Amino acid sequence: MKNKIKRFERKWIFKSNNSLALVNALIRSNLFFRTQYPARNVNSVYFDTYNYISIRQNLDGVSNKKKIRIRWYGNRDIITNPVVEIKSKKGFETKKESRTIKELDNIKLSDLEIIKEKLNKKLKSKKIISPILTTHYEREYFVSLNGKIRATVDYNLQSIFL
Repeated sequence: MKNKIKRFERKWIFKSNNSLALVNALIRSNLFFRTQYPARNVNSVYFDTYNYISIRQNLDGVSNKKKIRIRWYGNRDIITNPVVEIKSKKGFETKKESRTIKELDNIKLSDLEIIKEKLNKKLKSKKIISPILTTHYEREYFVSLNGKIRATVDYNLQSIFL
């Protein structure tokens, strides 16, 4: 299954450990945010080429860039119902192509070589990509009363370089 989404995306860092204050501000705002989905644990493995093209684009502030990740929810150690996401960005406009990757379902996160092999085979890319980073965090989902704006609040973020 392939899915393409085009949207505008903005990210902010809330410089407080008090995520409840941010959630309350969303709910009390003029946009009347309400919970959209139950909170859940988000897990991702990010991939890059041997010479780190994606990381260099990000650090150099390149506005036109692409990144590839595998995302799943729940248990961080076992990849379940994974989706490979290819995100392209031009300024604030983001395009995300998502497709299920059944070949990695129920694979242990620690099996990095298997993950690398199966993803490269699935994508049929010209350049070999390798897992470079995992992220794990909790996310809450909100939507404005008119349904046009979505806000997510992420907390307890952990990043692990591989």
